Amino acid sequence: MEENCSLNLTTTSSVILASLNGVSGFLTIIGNSIILLALYKTPSLKKTTSNYFVGSLACADLSVGLFANSLYVALSGFVSLQEIQELKNAETFVWLLTTTVTTFNLCFVAADRYVAIIHPLRYPEVITTKRLFRAIICMWIFAVLFATIPFYLPYSDLPKLWIAGSFVTFFFPLAVLFFCYCRIYLVVKEQNSRLNRQPTFDRSTPSAEKLKNRKVATTFAILTGVFVALFLPTLVVNFLGMALQRQCHIVKLNMAWFWAAVVSFTSSAINPWIYAIRMTDFKRAITVLLSRA
Repeated sequence: MEENCSLNLTTTSSVILASLNGVSGFLTIIGNSIILLALYKTPSLKKTTSNYFVGSLACADLSVGLFANSLYVALSGFVSLQEIQELKNAETFVWLLTTTVTTFNLCFVAADRYVAIIHPLRYPEVITTKRLFRAIICMWIFAVLFATIPFYLPYSDLPKLWIAGSFVTFFFPLAVLFFCYCRIYLVVKEQNSRLNRQPTFDRSTPSAEKLKNRKVATTFAILTGVFVALFLPTLVVNFLGMALQRQCHIVKLNMAWFWAAVVSFTSSAINPWIYAIRMTDFKRAITVLLSRA
């Protein structure tokens, strides 16, 4: 019933959500700081062009821990749902910024792996350090400008912005990611099939560079899968918010948003572990870095 709809999170929910965001933020900051420090301290990592995208993605994840998790600790721990209106612009800015830089970075990595595997001979010509830095800088500038939109919109239009933001930061990048990784999968499958059809004595072992490119592509496909799976709850809440009419249902959905958001943020804490486990160069660099500490 409408009169039973509380505008405040319960004390238990507030404590749990603040704790989850706090722990997630702490792990995100520590893990991604180590990745960035390893990239900065290890010259060999800088020789691989795609590692700069790793650094950019780590910066995006670090911003989640520094800003998004911190903001949601305050929102869930100390602010009632009725008082969020004053912080809604800041919340939307942080959400759009962190989501945009994360998904666009994943797209850049997918495009990088696409060229490396589909057009290996043209890779050094197409993916240059200068173009890479330009792409990263333009992406961050776009993300910041796009995230400032809520400051120029009336409060009543923010739900529409969240929906529009879902298309810009999720559906469009997802289409790019789907295309790139499907093409990579099909090409690698064809290469393996062609190799298996050759006589045993005539088979050639794939070069170390090809194997490395495939492993990196697989690693970032895993990162993409983790992000998409953890992002879906927030997407569902966004679209449900446009469909609901009763105020009581909207209030309950706002409460559900807090739980969906903390789930989506955990991908930024998980990513460094995937780098460390899947990418040998980073694993070695992190081991050396921690041994010197």
